[in-house]
Amino acid sequence: MKDGSFYPDRIGVEIGGTFTDMVMALPDGTLLTGKTPSTPDAVERAVLGVIDDSGAALAGVRRLAHGSTVATNALLTRQGAATGLLTTQGFRDVLILARADRDHDIFNMRYRHPQPPIRRRMIAEVSERIDARGEVITRLDKEAAWSAVQMLLDQGVEAIAISLLHAWRNPVNERILAALIRERAPEVVLSVSHEVSPEFREYERSLTTVVNAFVGPVVSRYVARLDQGLRTRSHGGVLQIMQSNGGTLPAPVAGDNAVRLLLSGPAAGVRAAMWFAQRNGISDAITLDMGGTSTDVAIAPGLTVPIVPQLMIDGLPVRTATVDMATIGAGGGSIAALDPGGFLAVGPASAGAQPGPACYGQGGEGATVTDAQLIAGILRPARFFGGRMTLRPDLAEAALRPLDPEGAAAAADAVLRIVN
Repeated sequence: MKDGSFYPDRIGVEIGGTFTDMVMALPDGTLLTGKTPSTPDAVERAVLGVIDDSGAALAGVRRLAHGSTVATNALLTRQGAATGLLTTQGFRDVLILARADRDHDIFNMRYRHPQPPIRRRMIAEVSERIDARGEVITRLDKEAAWSAVQMLLDQGVEAIAISLLHAWRNPVNERILAALIRERAPEVVLSVSHEVSPEFREYERSLTTVVNAFVGPVVSRYVARLDQGLRTRSHGGVLQIMQSNGGTLPAPVAGDNAVRLLLSGPAAGVRAAMWFAQRNGISDAITLDMGGTSTDVAIAPGLTVPIVPQLMIDGLPVRTATVDMATIGAGGGSIAALDPGGFLAVGPASAGAQPGPACYGQGGEGATVTDAQLIAGILRPARFFGGRMTLRPDLAEAALRPLDPEGAAAAADAVLRIVN
């Protein structure tokens, strides 16, 4: 149906690394689904495209809920906004030093500590001090503070994070500094620690505030483009963005709270699984969400998914409420290759949507899980993606053959045994 002849009242759309998926709920309870390749260069295009392909009229849609990897990708690829950090004099290196301990990779003599998304030269100090009890020891020197702000502005920052010592206990100096910047540089996006992460642990609070500032403008621009595209299609309902804790945020405030969106898509999958389990009388559940890039697993005893206060992403401890799940780099687009020792490894690198697996015929050369599934007979070439995409077994075979001296079929079997 592509004539606008049906009118859903609720829509859910989730962007993955390979495909963008949609489900529509009609007023009578009927559910309709749609799927389209993701468009990493302009992610909103896939969202609008999958809706256009459905032929649905958006005028009656009351609520559109959206799970997105925009914030996650901006952080992982370090393609966020130019961001500066203002901190208390003498504590410039808190973000760089981080924590001295590590609970993984402990035998790696060449271990490199995870780096924050901003460089040291983008961190400036201001003269102020509040003690651990919240008592003001040194009031903020506004003019000296403005000089620090100006230094960051001269470096072209679009966003500024403010994280002053013990501001979680008493935010008075942070409020004065934020008001100063809003008055003299209203175009700057601000992220203030006592609003973003009002708790002790200076490193984690500063990092979380910086991440929020770093990805916020990217999220804001994306949501604005998406909302504009929906409005031109007569959508007058509410656009909500999924949060990492399984809840939603109104679109207009998503950019200010971007750190809450880092596991937006996977959290939506867990919530959907809980709904399905409840409808089918299941009392305990383990959810497994395998996409093109990764697989997410959550355990829900009594259909209650634990919420944890911290998310580890790219080795960085970000303090934000998150559905407790484990993620591994294994999906349909995960690339299979021989490691330096000659052993077969699958993932975490992924072919993504572009160029995609070799069998897509879009220029991908590395063997992927999808190529292995095709050679193993799990996928039917002419029926893939509802018949909208024809897979190329010859290209899949050519990609897999170098991985095993016994040929592509043996390589495909090995890839599937590893990923499963």
